[in-house]
Amino acid sequence: MSSPFQTVTSPADELTHLVLHSPAMPGHRPEELPRATLCGGRSSGWHASSPGEVGCLTCLYSAPQFMALPGFWVIR
Repeated sequence: MSSPFQTVTSPADELTHLVLHSPAMPGHRPEELPRATLCGGRSSGWHASSPGEVGCLTCLYSAPQFMALPGFWVIR
């Protein structure tokens, strides 16, 4: 199973954030960037860092409640 999290940037700050990127979420597609981060901000682009290196602590603290969801098998 792949992780349901992807690292993104946000136009609101210089931090990296997490988005939930899962086929279990209505409207999510493997090639499309989810609109909102786990902390509720807007996502603006994919980031190459791993989900464990995310700078936003709110995103990191929110992640455990979604860990059981499947992720897309997408290779970037």
